Amino acid sequence: MIRERQQAYIAEIQDAFISNNGYVLDVGSGRGEFLELCREANIPAKGVDLNELMINRCREKGLSVERADGLEHLKSIPDESLCALTAFQVIEHLSPEQIRQLIQAALIKLKPGGVIILETVNPDYLFAFKYFSIDLTHQRPIHSLTLQFLLEAAGFRNLEVRLSGLVEDEIKIMQEGDSKENSLLVHGYLDYAVVGWR
Repeated sequence: MIRERQQAYIAEIQDAFISNNGYVLDVGSGRGEFLELCREANIPAKGVDLNELMINRCREKGLSVERADGLEHLKSIPDESLCALTAFQVIEHLSPEQIRQLIQAALIKLKPGGVIILETVNPDYLFAFKYFSIDLTHQRPIHSLTLQFLLEAAGFRNLEVRLSGLVEDEIKIMQEGDSKENSLLVHGYLDYAVVGWR
């Protein structure tokens, strides 16, 4: 399921790689699904994570993953060395200042024409909070308008919000005649990503 959702971003990664080479840095790479998709598309990619179990699983698959704090690692690499920076389900674990620093550092480390993809829980969808509240390391949900603003203020352009993880008939509490807006609160998308270009 995760691979299927993340596959939707490979076209942007390919465009960024073709236009400027570089490599993909996947912050919080987890089990390595996105790194595998990059490998299948012949795009060089590296991951960083703090979870030793996840790192070992990635290395067993032959993926390039380092144990490191994502923000500190990003700051340490050469400027304009990345074609893409991705972080799936990461920013909700960060403080507002860490999110700001991640975005600022990404702008410096991406090559011109590079892409940033930040995915997180969709706070416009009521049912998503069920999953959000399970993880005690989650700090706060971040609204898509807030994330767009932060990226635009940093200098990213052509920003696009993409919804993913459509949940149908998960809960049936809507009554006939409810508005479309209310319907999306309980029947909607678990996640969103903001895609932006340097």
